[in-house]
Amino acid sequence: MFLASIFKEKTSDNEKGVMIAFRNKPKTPTKDLKRFCNRLYGYKDHSQKGKYLYQRKGLLDEIPHILINPIRSVVIIKKKDA
Repeated sequence: MFLASIFKEKTSDNEKGVMIAFRNKPKTPTKDLKRFCNRLYGYKDHSQKGKYLYQRKGLLDEIPHILINPIRSVVIIKKKDA
């Protein structure tokens, strides 16, 4: 469904990080893209016509990260979490 990721190691003063860039394959169904993004970033779940609101966590909620550019799908995480 998705093209291979690009990994580049970045170094700051005392920690190393990994930059991950990814993109979808052309003509990927919208349903699959939405499912991937929901599982990666998390989403807000509305039930009872908006009466209840739940924040569903994604994979990145468990890992400290920096989003560089959400449109281009670039994420930096600590090397130990990669």
